[in-house]
Amino acid sequence: MRTSEFVALTALITSITALAIDTILPALPFMGADLGVTDPNMLQFIIGAQFLGFAMMQIIYGPVSDSIGRKPTIVIGLGIFLIGTMIAGLATSFEVHLTGRFIQGVGCAGLRAVSTAIIRDKYEGPEMARITSIIMAIFIIVPVLAPAAGQVVLKLSSWRGIFVGFGVLASIAVAWFMIRQEETLRAEYKRPFSMRRSGVAFLEVLHHRQSVGLMFASGIMFGAFLVFLITSQQTFADIYNITEMFPYYFSLAALSMGISSLLNAKLVKHFDLIRLIRIGLACQIALSVAFVSWDQLNTGHASLWLFMGWLIFTLFCMGPMLSNFQALIMQPLGHLAGTAASVVGTIMALLSLSVGSIIAQTYNQSLLPLTGGFAVLGLIALGIVHISVKTKISKGIRQPS
Repeated sequence: MRTSEFVALTALITSITALAIDTILPALPFMGADLGVTDPNMLQFIIGAQFLGFAMMQIIYGPVSDSIGRKPTIVIGLGIFLIGTMIAGLATSFEVHLTGRFIQGVGCAGLRAVSTAIIRDKYEGPEMARITSIIMAIFIIVPVLAPAAGQVVLKLSSWRGIFVGFGVLASIAVAWFMIRQEETLRAEYKRPFSMRRSGVAFLEVLHHRQSVGLMFASGIMFGAFLVFLITSQQTFADIYNITEMFPYYFSLAALSMGISSLLNAKLVKHFDLIRLIRIGLACQIALSVAFVSWDQLNTGHASLWLFMGWLIFTLFCMGPMLSNFQALIMQPLGHLAGTAASVVGTIMALLSLSVGSIIAQTYNQSLLPLTGGFAVLGLIALGIVHISVKTKISKGIRQPS
């Protein structure tokens, strides 16, 4: 398989997780009305339920993929996602729908963790960061287009039609993956599945100081992004009275992450990954502190375009960080990439979900939880990076120009 096809296929598989979240954002009020939800903040759990399943189950898929191989594990994940899609799409109560969303997340967990392991099987260091950045850029196209696609489906049918679309796309991904993707796990790296062996591998991952520190920093920063993701529909509707046009504002902000990820694919050839992460965090913190200060001095009445300016540039700073964090975390863990990817993914996802959900639940029709969250969490992440990573470590994976 050529690199271009590998990138496209991997981007499709990993983007299913984002697609299952972003496409339904315009539909949340309609889903709430149909499923009997009266508290708008409760609709956040439609996003949270999927992410909870995603967070909890990554820890299982890695050891399984190290035992039976990457290819069958991905197929299992896609199958579970399809089951969850059917349950959520046919649900007539909020509780059953959340169950389906959780099962969708369980399936998505395998796609994320094992895709990372496949990339690590084939690449490492700056080259892994470059490939991951390209995949991330394609991945970002999903939130750019998905809300608008969801809006179109809503006009043609109902929110249940969106779940039909999920099923069709996952079926295409299964067929393409089974036909074209070769097994990337070398026979000598296969490990018989056992809880004891998985526990030993888990402890080995946690012994890498750099990986653990960056894992926590990355999880905290993704928690800030989750606050935006979970509260975005409410923010635009409540504060700026934007409903029909919401998908387009959301897409404009998400596009900045895709652009910066593409730029990062070039930058990693010339700069240390740690330096790029520190610059991104510093810029994001400065933007957020400045916006919060201005907003509070003006009694919380930031204009739409001032808010959009902050959001676009903040997400632009975040785009490269996610792929660079991933490459640095996985750098010393190639010999147990499947287990490592699942351990890292589980800890990061649980941390980001905890942080993001707590902050999102404080939403009170103001911008402070979102913008203040980015400022505070950015400072915490930068502190962790400073403590965890020494200069000599980052230079060890620099690729000369």
